[in-house]
Amino acid sequence: MTAAEIAAQSGKEDHSLWMSTIYRTLDFFLKKKIITKTTSAIHDMSLYELSSHTHHHYAVCTICHKVIPIEKCPIRETPAELSAKDFAITGHNFEIYGVCHDCQQNLKTRP
Repeated sequence: MTAAEIAAQSGKEDHSLWMSTIYRTLDFFLKKKIITKTTSAIHDMSLYELSSHTHHHYAVCTICHKVIPIEKCPIRETPAELSAKDFAITGHNFEIYGVCHDCQQNLKTRP
């Protein structure tokens, strides 16, 4: 979820929950490793999810921006060209862009 989605689902009809409070809470949860933060290039904002203590990768629909988690990491070992240069990987991001099933169906039914 994004911080804006969290605010929208907070149940506060009068919008009394300030975004600064949401961001401070998210920062606290990040420090305690309760949640993880992913910054998606296509969303241009951060996505937050409960920590599973493993990292995830995502496929992102370029039309509706639906995010589909990829359960298995495609990068299992350091690529040879990085090993040859004695490069130590400390983390990585991986996103695949495309069109989800629902958007493909909508495109097919358009006149």
